[in-house]
Amino acid sequence: MASKTRKRPADSVKTSVVVDPRRRKTSTPSKLTLRDSRRDESMDQSLFSPMELFLCQFSEKEDEISVLNKLIKLEVDFTLVLSDRKQLDGCVKSLQKLFHRFRNSSDVICVLVRICKQFAVQSSYFPHTLKELLFGFFKINFPVVKALALSAISEAASAHCHDTNYIKECLKMAGENVHYKHHSVRIESLRFLGKFGSLSSDKQSLVSELCNFCDDWDPRVRATAMKALLSCHENGITLDIGVYQKACKACSDDFEGTRFVALQLIKAMAFKTPFQNVSLEGNDSTEIRLIDSAFIKLCDSVNDWSMQVREQATQFLGEFENVSVKFLKQTLDKKLMSDLKRVKTSHERQRDWYTSGAPSSSSSAWDSGKQLVTAVPLLDLSAEEVSLINQGACGAFIHALEDEFKEVRLAALTSMTKLALKNHKFAALCLDFFVDMFNDEIEEVRLSSIISLRKMSSHLELEENQLDTVLGSLKDASAAMREALHHLLGNSKISSTKGLQATLDALLGNLSKYGSDRLSIWRCLKDLGGGHGGLVASLVPSLLSTHPFLMTSEPNIDDPAYVSVLILVFSACVSFPTIPSLFPSHVYRHYKYLRDTLPDLVPNLPLQEQGTLLAAEDKVVTKDCAVFLTEVIQKADVALSLSDGGGSCKLLEACISDMSHIAAMVPELEAPAHFCGLLWQCQLYLTQVSCNITEETDYQLDSFSHLKKLRQVLMLSYRMQYTFEGASAQLIGQLLTLRVATEAAALLLVLRNIDKTDNGEWVQNSVHVFQRRMEYIASCFEEAKMTLPAPFSNVTLMDKLANNDIESISPDLINLFKYHKTIFPKKEDLVNLRELQVVLEEPKSAAQGTALKFLSDLALSLKVQARVKNGGPLASLAVQVCIPDGQRMIFYPKDSDWTSTKPNEDLLQTCVIMSHRAWTDPCSVELGIVCVYTPDDSEGEHSSVCDCLWNQIQRTESGMGMGMGNHSKTDIKMGIRNDHIFTLCSQDRLSSNVIMACKPISVQIQPM
Repeated sequence: MASKTRKRPADSVKTSVVVDPRRRKTSTPSKLTLRDSRRDESMDQSLFSPMELFLCQFSEKEDEISVLNKLIKLEVDFTLVLSDRKQLDGCVKSLQKLFHRFRNSSDVICVLVRICKQFAVQSSYFPHTLKELLFGFFKINFPVVKALALSAISEAASAHCHDTNYIKECLKMAGENVHYKHHSVRIESLRFLGKFGSLSSDKQSLVSELCNFCDDWDPRVRATAMKALLSCHENGITLDIGVYQKACKACSDDFEGTRFVALQLIKAMAFKTPFQNVSLEGNDSTEIRLIDSAFIKLCDSVNDWSMQVREQATQFLGEFENVSVKFLKQTLDKKLMSDLKRVKTSHERQRDWYTSGAPSSSSSAWDSGKQLVTAVPLLDLSAEEVSLINQGACGAFIHALEDEFKEVRLAALTSMTKLALKNHKFAALCLDFFVDMFNDEIEEVRLSSIISLRKMSSHLELEENQLDTVLGSLKDASAAMREALHHLLGNSKISSTKGLQATLDALLGNLSKYGSDRLSIWRCLKDLGGGHGGLVASLVPSLLSTHPFLMTSEPNIDDPAYVSVLILVFSACVSFPTIPSLFPSHVYRHYKYLRDTLPDLVPNLPLQEQGTLLAAEDKVVTKDCAVFLTEVIQKADVALSLSDGGGSCKLLEACISDMSHIAAMVPELEAPAHFCGLLWQCQLYLTQVSCNITEETDYQLDSFSHLKKLRQVLMLSYRMQYTFEGASAQLIGQLLTLRVATEAAALLLVLRNIDKTDNGEWVQNSVHVFQRRMEYIASCFEEAKMTLPAPFSNVTLMDKLANNDIESISPDLINLFKYHKTIFPKKEDLVNLRELQVVLEEPKSAAQGTALKFLSDLALSLKVQARVKNGGPLASLAVQVCIPDGQRMIFYPKDSDWTSTKPNEDLLQTCVIMSHRAWTDPCSVELGIVCVYTPDDSEGEHSSVCDCLWNQIQRTESGMGMGMGNHSKTDIKMGIRNDHIFTLCSQDRLSSNVIMACKPISVQIQPM
């Protein structure tokens, strides 16, 4: 800044500030426009910082209100980012002048403190003048200003934590003012001491000082003192047992915030030294472990009058995994257990009687024998003297499960589940309470109890009385409840055949009442049969209605109830191979039919006609297929190295066929086999294109066929990247290089068609798109810290692309395209692959369901239910609807429409609401689940060179003989429940950035 301008008095210039409102929320300085009627327009205002230009306008004649309004406007509209030290020093000096002028105005000083705090926090430079200014604010004798200044000093110390001398000076200042009469100053001082107490020279004195404030008359100060002690503990300061006792005493404080923080401090100290012995409260002679004492205190806080404290205490109980079993069991019984009672010995009782002045035991305490039926004197002991746990802490989880607020009940279910998973004996005790919660009035609580019980079902066995309660809940009107119950029954262990028969009857009744639960019930019966083979074997004659002498009628295979029974029986055959000997002849035919129609529900059973089950050698088959997979990978590598294009293509086709067989035979190798098959399909397309693309011949007639193959390669590469989980960084890098090689081939097609067109703008667009893709792959490899292959790091090619030198880039593009032959997967990169699998359960297809009727002017609701495995980020999955005029709409479900049913498995339940006035005749609508992805280069109109060439072919009048005209994009009135976002997609899936995740279902629509 020029020296002339700095010496210019502030009142000699009349200025006004115009702040651009669009820059308020940005991180860059707001643009301030200085209007000066007397300032020379030729003066260079770039020498001034925006803040200095603003602060120079304050005149000595302005009153307090005018200055205050300007400062408030500055604080709200100006976001400071200063890197120049001179500018910051100038601003601080200006603020110092204002501080000395208005040091008696608390309002102006408070605004100045907030502005200085922005200076200190947002700037990397922390000058000494700014430190002195903040200390000067703190010395002002206004409590509000002192508290605000200390808060600003604390944030400045956090931003410049390397300045330990400054922090120690602030610690000394906070310690001197911690006894200030106003509570706000004491609170800020305690916060600072707790935050930076680890830098104090005398930490124990600091802790003692903080403990003293736990008895302050102001509840806000007591709560802050507890938070300061907790901060000291988190910063590594060792707290003694006296602090723990203070926290236990604070649990009975009349302020809710103090009790809330005290529980956090108790838990933190118990987890730090869990096995340290502490004296029992009210009895110094008895010691228990610190973690047990903290657990008892939390149990006592479950009965707190504040809902927030009860919820937090209940949540903390689930984290005490090392607590003693006797205290854990006491949480499920409101009566004090005998093993938690402590009775005094005879010597202790004799001592107490003697010290109390009572008559000796020989004279009157016991009967002398002269009178008959004289009772032995009873011991006058209170409950506190004989118990290790407070009576109010008994049955803590029962109190929580009976709480009036659902938040506490949900926290109790979560905590009990965590503890039960670590202690099987405690899980058996919790079983009855989980089952009782099935009758809760809140659906969320009922659902949580079902999910919790399902997590523990692996080591629990349902008795008949408990099973009755579970089966009674199948009548619930909520589909989510019934779905969760089906999962619970499928994973549970049933103790008797009577219970299994009752479960089957209840599920069949559920099937007849709620037909939409058919698939969920069948999955439940599949799991039941697999886990109860012995019980199912004893019920097979009654289930299949067989008779040892008489021939029974053959049931209808289209009956859902009969199919349910067969699924149960067939699943039991896996673990009990003697069951097929009880089958009648028609069951073998039904098995073949169900095996073809329901392969996911009916296991593969190698049955003989005599009714015996052949021994399956799944492990041997899996091992042989794994070896065969390695051999096929090596064969594909050989195919890519062949110079003969025809022979290479035939060998790749054989490898793709082998991979499809491996995926069908071994489910464990399905994902790696599918991934390799898709990658080699891309290699096959590129090999077919490479037979002609590197030749200097005119092949415009084949451009369209080549382009279709290149676009398919891009689509398959995106499918491999976004529908497979667990891919390594090396695999992702290979897919990126594969797409660049494909784009290089497309750019070669563009260059070969330049002379055939009159407009060269699309050629330049293609070159720019390819340049962006090259820059993108370089940034991806740099971010992943991998070495970019040599053809993709060609600096000469990048210079040619930047200079638009398209005449000499063909050799470089050919080298890039030939790199695709070196791309092949390694076996170690395929181990953790998991493929996205989607099963669309609702709506029914046109062949299975009836036509849906609706009025053309009104909306039609389509219920969509899909089961997703290995979905990854669910936000990328959406519902696609294809209507008869060729348009595709994508609907994004809400987060609440997703329900996690199993690990790596989610259930989608939503509704698509659609209408179309132009519909007059019955037609079919295709509905499916798609994965929406983001292309590598999403900037600009086109994301790939293939798109540029594709659009140019569409714009060509001849259309290359393929009839590729522009598709109509007429807007259609469509929406989704609860304001779901919808997007209108074109017919081209590559340009729409969607991948089909399942086979679409055709639904018949009939307007009325």
